Amino acid sequence: MSTTRNDPQRIELIRSSWQEDGVHSSARLVGQVDRGELVRIRRGIYLPAHMWAAAPPWTRYGIAISAVAMTRELIFCRETALVLHGIPLLNTPSVLFARTANPGEAKTHAPSHMTGKVPRQQFLQRYSQSHPEAAPLRAAQLRNFPTRLLEPACPRNVSRPDQRARIRTGKFSIPEVRLASDAVEAVTGPARGYRAEPLGLSALDATSRMSFTEAVVVLDTVKARDDAAPEPWLHYLRTHRQQARWERAWNFADGRAESALESESRVVLAQVNCPAPTLQKVVRTSIGNFRMDFCWEHERVAGEVDGKAKYFDPQYTNGADPAEVHYREKQRREALEGEGWHLVRWGKAELRNPRELIKRLSRAGLRPVQTTPGA
Repeated sequence: MSTTRNDPQRIELIRSSWQEDGVHSSARLVGQVDRGELVRIRRGIYLPAHMWAAAPPWTRYGIAISAVAMTRELIFCRETALVLHGIPLLNTPSVLFARTANPGEAKTHAPSHMTGKVPRQQFLQRYSQSHPEAAPLRAAQLRNFPTRLLEPACPRNVSRPDQRARIRTGKFSIPEVRLASDAVEAVTGPARGYRAEPLGLSALDATSRMSFTEAVVVLDTVKARDDAAPEPWLHYLRTHRQQARWERAWNFADGRAESALESESRVVLAQVNCPAPTLQKVVRTSIGNFRMDFCWEHERVAGEVDGKAKYFDPQYTNGADPAEVHYREKQRREALEGEGWHLVRWGKAELRNPRELIKRLSRAGLRPVQTTPGA
């Protein structure tokens, strides 16, 4: 569903500008930073400090993307472009990625100091005074995201000097698409939207540099989409190492996975030599049909990977109370067991500790054995 700029649930960044009385708002905004009321995301772009403090890491990353897009017409690439295309990532990136046609700019650029000229510890004290009812703000939460500018992706049959010459003479333009201003979840972006590399190219470029697990999380979603088309961009894989990493992850990817946790689970299950499961199988019971994340039909074992959001995020609970969600899950489990199925649940903790996952699956009748380290 498209979200407009007036959606009250979306975070609105504050941009300094000239006011009707002829006074620029920057002085007032800087004063609010000095008092611990605002944080500065980028030069001229601000946000109430309590909103930054309350935002989870992935939302802060989206805030930083929006702030940069408001200040520069950059073409975002790699993981940043994937976020704009709505592709889930296993981990929140530590930097923003964008392209530049100027080789001299191709480096990591430090972000603005979020507390302006106020020392961090002093800002924290002032924040506590301005927000006595809020949870304490920690120094680690005041880390901003640097921007890493990269030269345009270069096909393997073109040298970097030739690529630069083609750009200077106008014979080559950085591939890009324009994405809507609501492309970043929970954050209102610039009215003109975002510039980003096409999904196929950004997926190829990013995943060929990721770990296997990170790449599978991305490519599971890419395979489920009809707007990715990585094939036209395969000649951008410049090295045999990149090609091998891409092909391994692409061949393993499965568009039926419906979340990052499901994708990560498939990798871990393969690593512990678990039999390949059937994905999204519908199981009939006396109280209705249920679609299971993973099924091993021969062993009559069904697997479900659960995150906290399943029980508390309104997007997944449809407004139901967490206690009601737990009760429905209990009924579901009893109905499955009544049909002879063993239901095994796991979450992030078990994926990070495969031995515990092996124990749970073994108790249900599967016999996985961990023989390789995590990817």
